[in-house]
Amino acid sequence: MLDFETCQRLKKAGFPQYDADGYSPTEFYYDESGDYHWCGEKHDDCYDGLRVSVPFIEDILKELGEDFCDLEFTTPKQSEWSARSLKTGIVFGSSPEQALANLYLSLLAHD
Repeated sequence: MLDFETCQRLKKAGFPQYDADGYSPTEFYYDESGDYHWCGEKHDDCYDGLRVSVPFIEDILKELGEDFCDLEFTTPKQSEWSARSLKTGIVFGSSPEQALANLYLSLLAHD
């Protein structure tokens, strides 16, 4: 699962936050003290404060569209994943989701 900071960067970059019904399958939210928490699907107590959606791999792939080339596990020693686009080249992440999120963000910076 993506970390809160990456989800926040995706939201600021315009990544879709909710489905057609207005719900996110998973999301983080801020409480009054400024701490963030994970909450599950459609929990009313999670709608206070700032909500940030946590996209799944398929959500990121859908947004990448034809710009996505491939995703692979690079080296077992480094435990890194790489994602590639013809426009931006290769980007890395500690998980498949992180590599794809980094690719999405790098494509936006490239345009």
